[in-house]
Amino acid sequence: MSKASEYLEESEWNLKNTLKRIVGYTIAITFITLLFWIIYTESQGAGYCILATIISCIYVYYDIRIIIKKKDFQKNSSGKDH
Repeated sequence: MSKASEYLEESEWNLKNTLKRIVGYTIAITFITLLFWIIYTESQGAGYCILATIISCIYVYYDIRIIIKKKDFQKNSSGKDH
């Protein structure tokens, strides 16, 4: 079995991945909230916050893509046709 198929068969909802998501999504929400606060108060540092928000959104997007990809792989590899 290749590493790719082992990775795709691994559950995304084990303790390690769940904790990783809790931390990652909390950081993403913090940066997005901070960006809106900086824009609202017209504070300095918006450039760094925009960069952090873009990185956070990319992380959330790719994480959701991985969840969907693994779900589709597990459904297709089970041999059941729905």
